[in-house]
Amino acid sequence: MEFATLERRIKSTFPTLSPQLQRAATYVLEQPDDVALISMRGLAAAADVHPSNMVRLAQALGFAGYQSFREPFEHRMRGDTRRYVTGAEKLQERGADGEASALLEEVIASGEANLRGTLAINNEAAIVAAAQALRAAPRVFVMGMRSCFPVAYLFHYLRRMFMRGTFLVGSPGSTFGDDLRDFGPDDLLFAVSLAPYTLETVHAVEQAKDRQGTVVALTDLPGSPLAKTADHALFVPQEGPSFFGSVAAAVTVVEALTVLMVAEGGDEALQAIAVSEGQLLRSNAYWHGGHRGRRRGAADSDQEE
Repeated sequence: MEFATLERRIKSTFPTLSPQLQRAATYVLEQPDDVALISMRGLAAAADVHPSNMVRLAQALGFAGYQSFREPFEHRMRGDTRRYVTGAEKLQERGADGEASALLEEVIASGEANLRGTLAINNEAAIVAAAQALRAAPRVFVMGMRSCFPVAYLFHYLRRMFMRGTFLVGSPGSTFGDDLRDFGPDDLLFAVSLAPYTLETVHAVEQAKDRQGTVVALTDLPGSPLAKTADHALFVPQEGPSFFGSVAAAVTVVEALTVLMVAEGGDEALQAIAVSEGQLLRSNAYWHGGHRGRRRGAADSDQEE
């Protein structure tokens, strides 16, 4: 069922519902993203109703159960095939109306809301368990394509600083099939993909599970093809005014996982970080000021003075 059809059904059925079901219906209409992102119990708590009322609401609307009721909300978040063009058109309309200031405020506000939403969606135990799996695995393959590549690369870069056996999947000149050729039962795939999901990442997760490996997924919805297969799944909202989904919350989760891994890494992690830092300093990786690297124009103007 399309979300628009369900929305009309909820509104037409609303007068016949009990007060508790009306409270639940009001909440899902006002906060449709929460239905897609938050567990049934979390949604019931936010709506201030008993969890059983969410099941009753689904049944009153003609669904066999809560999960089938939830699916139109998940499809709504994934968007249609023209989501980028439609989003860009809306941005241009607002730009033409002189709403630049409002857009900037929305970017910041939505980023903050996504971070708060991440804490609401994922309980502490789930994040800790994912971090422990990522720290314990002898080899971790990291994959994120297109807009998720920066998120995956950040995790790959940080983990390599204190743990061996960290490999980036899909580097230039290779395919995920090449990079996962010797993936086995003792290995772990850390996969990042947000709707619309990249086909290669979905296939890589399936391949990793076929080989009895472990999968930690960073994605957006419980109905994501990554989440359905993963051993550990963490979820991030990606709402925002842009035509493209925000990855700010995903970056924050990567930072949180890194913090937890290092915090439990002991002397081995400290020694590895010291070695990595020493190598960076010896290779002169960072700018230290002084005359080296100054722009020619600045040097020329100094000489002219």
